[in-house]
Order: sequence, then structure tokens, then C-alpha cells
Amino acid sequence: MISPPISEFLRNLRTQDVTGASLDDAGEAIRVHGVTSRLGGFYERLRYLIDYKEEHTIRRSAIERMLKRKLVFDHRKEMGHSLVKELISGGYLPNNSVSEKTALDVQHIIDAYAGLEQVVQSRSVDPGVVAPITSLMASEVEALWYTAPIDELVAKAFYESVQPHITCDVPFPEAEFNTQIYIACRRTLLRNDDQAIQYVFWRDAVPEWRSEKSMDDMSACADRYISFAAAMRVELDHPLGNLLSAKLRNHAIYFRTIKEIAETQGIAAMRILEDPKLLDREVEKLLEPKYKKVGERARQSGIRAVAYVMATKMILAIAGELPYEFFILHAVNYPALGINVVFHPVLLLVITRSIAPLGAKNTQYILDGMHEVLYDQNRQIIRIKTKKLTGALAACFAICYGIFVLVIFGLILWLLHRLYFNVVSMALFLFFLTLVSYVGLRIRYSAQVWSVRRSEEEGGFSLLWGLITLPIVRVGRWMSKTFSSINIFIFIMDFMIETPFKLLLSVFDAFISFLKEKKEETY
Repeated sequence: MISPPISEFLRNLRTQDVTGASLDDAGEAIRVHGVTSRLGGFYERLRYLIDYKEEHTIRRSAIERMLKRKLVFDHRKEMGHSLVKELISGGYLPNNSVSEKTALDVQHIIDAYAGLEQVVQSRSVDPGVVAPITSLMASEVEALWYTAPIDELVAKAFYESVQPHITCDVPFPEAEFNTQIYIACRRTLLRNDDQAIQYVFWRDAVPEWRSEKSMDDMSACADRYISFAAAMRVELDHPLGNLLSAKLRNHAIYFRTIKEIAETQGIAAMRILEDPKLLDREVEKLLEPKYKKVGERARQSGIRAVAYVMATKMILAIAGELPYEFFILHAVNYPALGINVVFHPVLLLVITRSIAPLGAKNTQYILDGMHEVLYDQNRQIIRIKTKKLTGALAACFAICYGIFVLVIFGLILWLLHRLYFNVVSMALFLFFLTLVSYVGLRIRYSAQVWSVRRSEEEGGFSLLWGLITLPIVRVGRWMSKTFSSINIFIFIMDFMIETPFKLLLSVFDAFISFLKEKKEETY
């Protein structure tokens, strides 16, 4: 017998439209010229070679980037239509499939959030409160076309299935603990980032948001938003977050498989999930192409990341390292310069190309886990340990780890010194070594989205290698988060290149339409 959360999920499938995207609207469709679309699509691909992001976040990130630029440079009352055209020209929406009516809906969203931001800015100077408003705006614009009701249904089933089986060694308030479980479910199952999670909670916390149009209503809504933003910062930075996500990772794979069966089989999913033998055959048939697809995506992400690192290294070598050696040291160390340009892209290529493919053994692990959650067979308690070592032992371990970090980076610096690297060359080498290690780890992690982790299978060499690379990866993670908002190349692309380029595209598309009208008048 199927567990109650899964049964409810399947019942809901029969009564709700779970197809997701809705692009066909009544009314005249918006279209851009084919040349405009090709040029815009090329620019967007180039843009995300420089600004590396995970694939599933690119569309919303593009909408947010365009909105930020348009809020500065464009007339707000015309932003809805121009945003839709730019999304079409960038390849994020199909041409000739989005109606003028939808552009008015986009404009309504922009006006509502711009009004909210205006009121919030008058009451709060905290950038952490004001900044998420544009992200919420982008998420709501994306939801016009790419809603996925099945995502919400399966996330609810996932939460209700695991919540009774999670315990923590430290008692937290029930509401706080359950919120963290739900956030971890969305992070692991749907791979929601903080911006996507904020929108989900905002949508649920203020369901009447879109109907509040007057400034009086907006004033009340701004008060609720300020409280909401402060609360979300606490929830998203909660110490339980990463602990729960790590523990729920395997369970997310089981529910992702259930979601895939429901999407492909529809109401027949009930019959498949109720029969263990039929389930096994369906899962085996489903997973083989999934393994190939994530492997191909990882290779594509690796190529994008290598291109980004290579381009960035070349620019920094020409702009920083080479002038320093030429004008300050009066001697160019070509071997060191070559190593600094080539080593990190090659390292990233090796990291991303050495991902082991998944096979029958992993499929069996998934089947075992699915039988557990579907039929409540031998459900195990998920224990969350938050207590950390304290006192003399904790201090001793911290000192040992600090010494270990110094030894690792000391050995790297010693080797670079032996290769006659100068101070600038060393700094650039270490900077990119940490970033490349972290990015490579992220790509490998995304390629293992269907891989069930079993701690008992970790070998001695894997443990040792993880220990050696841990300090490098942790520094890379910190640097990635610290410098992501001050990427000079992104600033150049967004404001010195993108703004005039997109303006030229808009003028070009309008000119083509003008010529077409004149041509039609001649017949």
C-alpha cells in the first residue's frame, strides 16, 4: 500500500493541470525579426560564458538582470512590452507565441513591485531589505510562463513524507524546525536557490499581493514585506539548513523519480507506483537516459566554465601580470606566465571530464529507497546532529586544522617560488586555484544529481584527497560568494556593452518592421 503523502500527491494529479508552461495567449502575438533573435541569442550565450551560473537559474537571472537595467535606463510605463521582446530576442521565450495581453500582465507586475520598492525605501535604508524586491519581481514575471504545479505537489508530498521521521539532538521550536525541513526539501528536490525560495514564501505569505493596487494598500503591504524580508534572512541563513539538505539529498532523488514517473505517465502513475515489479521496470527505463542527460549537461557546463576561466585569465594576465613583470621587474617569466594562463582551465577540464558515469548499482539504490518511502518499508529515522565539540578538544582540533591549512597553502607557495613565480603571479594562481576547485566541485555535484550517496563506500584515497582539497575548496567557496557581486567583467558587460547593444537591437528590429510596412504599402 502506498504511503498517505504519495497517495494524496497522486490524487491531486487527477484534479490539477500540471503541464506547467503557458505560452499561447489570445490576442496579437509579439514577434521579433529573425536576425534580431539570432544576435540577441548569441549575446546571451556569450554573457553566460562570462557570468557562470547553474543552468536552471539562468532564465530567472536573465529576467532580473534585464529588469535592473531597464529600471535605470527605460521609461517604466513601457517596460513590460520591451522586456517581453528582449526575452524573445534572447531566446528565453519562443518567437510569435506571447501575446500583447501578457505584456500588460508583465507591466502590472513591474508597476506593483516598483511601487512596493518606493514605499519600502522610504521606510528602510537596509539594502538587505530592499535588494530582494527586484528578485521577487523577476520570479513573478517568470511564473507567468513557467509555472510548474507538479513541483509544488511533489515538494508537499516530500515534506509530509520525511517530516515525521526527522529528529534533532537540539530542540527547536516546532514551526521553526518544520520551516527548515520544508526549505531543505525545496533545495534538494527542486534545486531552488535562495531567490526562488523567497518568492515561494512571499507568494504564500501575501496571497492577496497582486490585488493591492492603491498606495494605501501598498503602504500596508510594505510593512508586511519589511517584516517578511527580515524573517527570510533568518530562515535562509539558519544553521539547520545545510545539515538538513545533506541528510535529505538521497530522499530527494527518490521523490524526483516519482515526479518523473508522474509527469511521463499521468494518471497511470498510480498503477505503476502501486506495483513494485512494474515500478522497478519503469524506473530502470526512466533512469538510463537521465544518467546520459546529466552527464552531457555536466560536460557542457564544464566547457562554459573553462571558457570563462580561460578568458578571464587571459585578460588578467595581459592587464595585470604582464605589465607588472615588464615595468616593475623588467623581466618577463614566460614559463610562469604560460602556467598561470593554461593550468587552471586544464585543471577544470580534468575535474569535469573525470566524472564517473552512473549505472545499475546506483539504480538499485534508488529502487531500494523508493520502496522504503512508497510503501513505508523499514523507514529509518533521519538524525540531525547540531552539537559541536567544545572546550579543550575543540580548540585542539581547530589548531590542528589551522596548521593543516597553512601547510597546504605553504606547500603550494613553495612550489610556485621554485618555479620563479613573482608575488602577482602567485596571487593570481592561488585565486584561480581556489575558484576553479570550487566551480569544478559544483559541476561534479550537479552531475551527481541522480547519484545515491552511501558513506560506507567512501574509500581511503577518496577520504585523503577530500581532506587535502578541503581548505582550497572552502576558500574558493568564500571567494565566490564574496566577489560575485563585484565582478568587473559583468559590470562592463551589463552597463558598458549590453545597454547600447540592446538599444541598437531594439532600433534595428523597429526599423525592419518599418521597412516591412512600407513594402506592404507598395502592393
